Amino acid sequence: MNLKLIKQYLNENRIDLWLIYSFKSSNPIIKYFIKDQFLTRKVFIFVYPNKNGVILCHELDKLEIDKKVDFQVVVYKNLQQMKDIIKNLLSNCQNVIMEISEDGMLAGCNYLDYGTGKMIENMGKNILSSADIIQRLSSTIDDQSLILHKKASEEIDKIKNKAIQFIFEKVQNDQIVTEYMVQQFILQEFEKANLITDDPPIVAVGENTKNPHYQPSVNSSATIGKNQLVMIDLWAKLKEEKAVFADITWMAFTGYDLPMRYKEVFDIIKLAIDKTLDFISSHLPKERMEGWQIDEFCRNIIKSYGYQDFFIHRTGHSLSLGEHDHGNGVNIDNYESKDTRSLLNNIAFSIEPGIYLNDFGIREEINVFISNYQPVVTTSRQSHILTFKDFKI
Repeated sequence: MNLKLIKQYLNENRIDLWLIYSFKSSNPIIKYFIKDQFLTRKVFIFVYPNKNGVILCHELDKLEIDKKVDFQVVVYKNLQQMKDIIKNLLSNCQNVIMEISEDGMLAGCNYLDYGTGKMIENMGKNILSSADIIQRLSSTIDDQSLILHKKASEEIDKIKNKAIQFIFEKVQNDQIVTEYMVQQFILQEFEKANLITDDPPIVAVGENTKNPHYQPSVNSSATIGKNQLVMIDLWAKLKEEKAVFADITWMAFTGYDLPMRYKEVFDIIKLAIDKTLDFISSHLPKERMEGWQIDEFCRNIIKSYGYQDFFIHRTGHSLSLGEHDHGNGVNIDNYESKDTRSLLNNIAFSIEPGIYLNDFGIREEINVFISNYQPVVTTSRQSHILTFKDFKI
C-alpha cells in the first residue's frame, strides 16, 4: 500500500480526507490498511493528506494493522461515542471521499451504505467518490507487470496466427474443422506457452460472429467452411506473479476474395480505433480524461456511418492485476455505465469497438497502456481482414 501516493492524490485534488467505512469487512478497500481478519463492529479509517491517519474501531475488535501503515488506533464503546469521535476527526474537513460512484454506476466502488453516508453529510461534509484513488491502488501496473503483459501479448499474437493457419489449412484441404476444435487448439497452445486464462477463447463463424459473447462448446459448435467470416477473441496471461492479461480480437475470411461489405465494416472499426487513439494522444497530456469520454468519442465515429444501433457494448474494459481478464480500473464506457474514473498513468485497458449486423459481426480489439500521459498500444494491430492470400494458402 503506497501511502505516499494516496497523500499525493489527496493534495493534488484538494481532498481533505479519505474516509473508508466497513462493517464486518463489507468494504474490501480496508485490506490495504488492515490485515485480513474477522471484524464484528463498524470500522472507520481516516486518511489525511498532511498528517497521520486514524483507525476507529470498537473496543471488542482487536485490530492487526499493517506494520507499514503509521496510523493511530482509537476505540469507541457505544454509538454516541462513535459519532462524537467521528465528528471530532472530521472537524477540519470539508471534501471527503468515500466508496460511492455517480448514480451507483461503478459496482466496484459502491461500498458505502445510505445511512452511514447520510450521517457524514449531516455533519456538514461533502462526499465525493474515491473511485480514482481505488484505481491507483488496484490497477496501476509497475514495470515488471508491464513486461509480463507485453510477453503475453507476443505469445497470444503467435497463437492467433497459428489458429488462423490451422483453420485455413483444414478448410482448403476440405477437412472438417469446427469452432470448438479451434478453441481447444488455442487452449493447448496456451498451455505450451505457459499461459492461463479465466475463460475459453471465442471462436465464431458466419452468423455466430454477430454475438459478441458467443462461445462454442463440445455440444454446440458450427463447422467452418470456405468463404466464411471468422472471429477469434483470445486472452491470457503468463503463469507468473504480477502477470497481467493481454486480450485481442482478430477477423479472418476463409477464402481469397473478401466481400466488400466485410471490408467496409472493418474499415470503419479500424478508423474508429485510430481516431480514438489520436483523441487520447492529443487531449490527455493537457487535461483530465474520463472513461466515458473515450467511449462517447469512439461511438460517435461509428454513429457518423449510421451503425450506432449495431455497436451494442462498451468500447473497452480495464486490464489490471488479478485472476480475471477484466481489471478493476477504468472501463471505456458510456453505454453500459458512465465511467467517471480518469485515465491515469500506468493503467491499461482494451479498445474494442464492434458492429454486429443481422448476419455477421466484426470487432477489432487492442490493448493500451498509458505512459507519460500518452496511449501506447501493447498488442498487434490488424490492418485488414486476413484471407488465404495472407497465409499463402
